[in-house]
Amino acid sequence: MSTKTQTPAKLVESFITKVRALEARRDSGEFKDAKAFTRAVSLVEESITPDLVYALRSEASAGESIMLQREAAALIFKSEKSWNSWERGGRTPSLGDLSHFMLASGILTNQ
Repeated sequence: MSTKTQTPAKLVESFITKVRALEARRDSGEFKDAKAFTRAVSLVEESITPDLVYALRSEASAGESIMLQREAAALIFKSEKSWNSWERGGRTPSLGDLSHFMLASGILTNQ
């Protein structure tokens, strides 16, 4: 089976679209209980891959030399070891961690 490889910018764009859609559904009152919201968050979290984590760090660098893992981790009060594990696929960050990173780095803004 062949898979289409997305560029880092497309990975970030696609993820932001999913996050914004989840926010819109939450804000509209679509989720009648916490269980329904938790299921929706889990579906978005399934799209979190090591490539996405790297792409977010790369995107946050804004044309400069790529932000170090230690710098990315420090933005969200995590350890460099945690960030490294996310990029290697040892562990998966939560949607909250990545949302926090996107806000702290300026990738995502509150509109």
